[in-house]
Amino acid sequence: MNKPNFSEAESELVRTIASHVRREFGRTAEIAFEVPSHGRARTDLVVAIGGELLGIEAKIRQWRRAVGQAILNRYCVERSYVAMWRLTIRPHLLEEAEFYGLGVIAVDSRRIEVVLAADLSAPDPAVRSRIASAFAG
Repeated sequence: MNKPNFSEAESELVRTIASHVRREFGRTAEIAFEVPSHGRARTDLVVAIGGELLGIEAKIRQWRRAVGQAILNRYCVERSYVAMWRLTIRPHLLEEAEFYGLGVIAVDSRRIEVVLAADLSAPDPAVRSRIASAFAG
């Protein structure tokens, strides 16, 4: 597991997500942080579970930015999510996420919950392979 490098506020959100990933996605889930994905971009968390890669963009406030990044992640992973504190999730985020086939994860101090499941994507094989290498060794 590599060490995350986020702002202090976003770091707390990412730590909370990571601490609950196995409860939500399964005990065998593996996590990588800030995985180089597309161009100079990095995916906040990538979760490997059951042969699939899940990308998670964690944002404190900027849901539109998270949606944009999560859309690009669909070219890299099988399922792409936006994760935000539960109290900041608004209907506009859910509508946009559903339109683009993204999932939404609500986060609070006690748990994470998939409130909108992500559609299955068909990532580019070369890019996906590069991301999967974050879990090798």
